[in-house]
Amino acid sequence: MTGMILDRFRLDGDVAIVTGAGRGMGRAIATALSEAGAVVTVSSRTQSELDDVATEIASRGGRALPISCDVRRRADIERVVAETLRHFGSVDVLVNNAGIFQVWAQPEDVSEEEWNDVFTTDLKSAFLASQLAGRHMVAQKKGSIINVASIAGRVALPLAASYTASKAGLIGLTKVLAIDWAPYNVRVNAVAPGFIATPANATLRADAAARTAVEAKTPLGRFGEVEEVAATAVFLASRAASYITGETILVDGGWVAQ
Repeated sequence: MTGMILDRFRLDGDVAIVTGAGRGMGRAIATALSEAGAVVTVSSRTQSELDDVATEIASRGGRALPISCDVRRRADIERVVAETLRHFGSVDVLVNNAGIFQVWAQPEDVSEEEWNDVFTTDLKSAFLASQLAGRHMVAQKKGSIINVASIAGRVALPLAASYTASKAGLIGLTKVLAIDWAPYNVRVNAVAPGFIATPANATLRADAAARTAVEAKTPLGRFGEVEEVAATAVFLASRAASYITGETILVDGGWVAQ
């Protein structure tokens, strides 16, 4: 690659917001965006984790603003966007990473409370954050929104009705926002990870039989790394992906290709 091509992957001067940035994929994405040159607002419900992420980013020469936020509350998201604008003056990249899983259960046993919680956290919050940040992107005629979906949005995960439905909805939301905001040069894409090694699935990975079953069903034969998801997010945020919108990129080791 020539230097000119590599420059298209840089995010110098951009301002990014990453939800669910306290650990796992969100933390890796925030750190990667910073390494590519962006200043980053990191948000999650746990302030101590955010402070740790911000310290790590600062130790590498970057700038990060840690703001605690419960994405189930519109007022919290409004505050994150407002504080980002106050500190940095713009919002150029939004990564909707915050999400939860459900308890593995037969559909008839999924409670209405859990269904609502999964949909509010995994889908509604992404719409609200996109709406609030998107207004500024539309006004400045530039922006990139990246929704962290899942293989569950493309193929059904047994015993995960609410999660599968919410992630399928997130992929649909990605497409419609991409179409509606394309005239304003606001791109909207999704990353759909497969089984990635994160703190959230540490118990599954510690179970030898469960881990072997996942690895056996994954063509590349392993769990993914958070950095592999983060690298895809940086690509979608950058000018290297300037002609890509409405797309969902699978980072799943070949799971869905089977």
